[in-house]
Amino acid sequence: MYPASALEMPLANALKDRAHGYAARMGYRLLGFVVWQGGKRYLRKRYGRLIPSRRVLTGALVVSVVGGLAVAAAHRGNDS
Repeated sequence: MYPASALEMPLANALKDRAHGYAARMGYRLLGFVVWQGGKRYLRKRYGRLIPSRRVLTGALVVSVVGGLAVAAAHRGNDS
């Protein structure tokens, strides 16, 4: 028959390929994280005084969602 090493070679190659794919994914994930954090830091440094606080942004989001729901409800009531 085949020697043990010949039977193990496909498994070893598969594991090596899988490990390489994992390392590549983690590398791209790390690169994306670094780019995202760097971009945020750059924008905050350059335009920090122009960006409203989280409280203001949250309030604007809530008002826009409630306004959108009100418009949708009024539109639905006028369709009949």
